[in-house]
Amino acid sequence: MSDRPSPASYLSELFSLEGRVAVVTGGSSGIGRAVAGALGRA
Repeated sequence: MSDRPSPASYLSELFSLEGRVAVVTGGSSGIGRAVAGALGRA
């Protein structure tokens, strides 16, 4: 057995925005809109 965390939990912890503010520019279309939506669901 390994003591390493699963890749999903590791990435969630690595890229966590808990306690932070994210500003997305260009959120009206394209990549900016997708990023804004993903951050809103996170």
